[in-house]
Amino acid sequence: DMAYYVKRTNDDIAIVSTSSTSGFGSKIMNVGKIRNQGFEFMVDAVPIKTPDFLWNTTLNMAYNDSKVKYLGEGVDRLAIDGATSRLGNVSVQNVVGSSYGELIGYKYLRDDQGNKIFVDGVAQNSGKLESLGNGVYKLTGGWHNTLTYKDFTLSFLVDFKFGAKLFSGTNYSAYSSGLHKNTLPGRTKEAPNGMVIGKGVMWDETTQTYVPNTIGVEASTYYGKITENNIAEEFVYDASFIKLRELSLSYQFPKSILSHLKVVKEMNVSLVARNLWTLMKHTDNIDPESAYNTSNGQGLELNGYPSTRNIGFNVNIKF
Repeated sequence: DMAYYVKRTNDDIAIVSTSSTSGFGSKIMNVGKIRNQGFEFMVDAVPIKTPDFLWNTTLNMAYNDSKVKYLGEGVDRLAIDGATSRLGNVSVQNVVGSSYGELIGYKYLRDDQGNKIFVDGVAQNSGKLESLGNGVYKLTGGWHNTLTYKDFTLSFLVDFKFGAKLFSGTNYSAYSSGLHKNTLPGRTKEAPNGMVIGKGVMWDETTQTYVPNTIGVEASTYYGKITENNIAEEFVYDASFIKLRELSLSYQFPKSILSHLKVVKEMNVSLVARNLWTLMKHTDNIDPESAYNTSNGQGLELNGYPSTRNIGFNVNIKF
């Protein structure tokens, strides 16, 4: 099965800033216009079927592309209520002409060739709030399989999400305190606060051009200034992942055995596990599904708990 859709939302609820003389900082208005388009796809098949063995497989995928069309007269961007990071000065905003839920923050200051610019050995932010990526997954899906051999059944579900970015407040905090593995360069056991020379350029007054940076600073200063200058770009990750979400192995007792029990018509025992294995992710130290809060602003994380791995044993009896 496959379906394609185009959905246009008018009068979407938006929180709009107002004059402070009114006594309020904002008001709620129905002014937003958003366009969503995409497709949904599902295949359900039985590749193998014999008297003793059955394999049933189901693959489903959904792709959605959104675009903010209008936010009110003279308004080109609006922050989503409740979607502002506690660290790093990052917010989730709707920007006209972009997808729903842009991550807005500071990037590194760079020259025309893309080299980081250092001042006195310290990295600088770009000086303007700009898009760091989008926090909403564009492609989601799952692959479910059931394999039955006589009275045994093995079932597993792999799910995946692609196309979103995530700002990690956890890794921001780890940088600030020197506890992230990326803060190890320039530090040794003998010199835990050694010198670091940033890879990039600095301004040379003599030649009036940018030249390779040669100024080193202590590690605590070098890494600490990245967070102090709110360079959120350093802590934005690809939030795509593939996970083995469920795995179960069950045994259905044959009726030839149950007939001796008389009162038991059916009995099944199974071993069930959830969140067993993350097959792919790109986020350091954190689960890519970590969320800052339950608001509509997706793509923010701070001290999120990892997914809990559950393993259990079920017994189902029908009398």
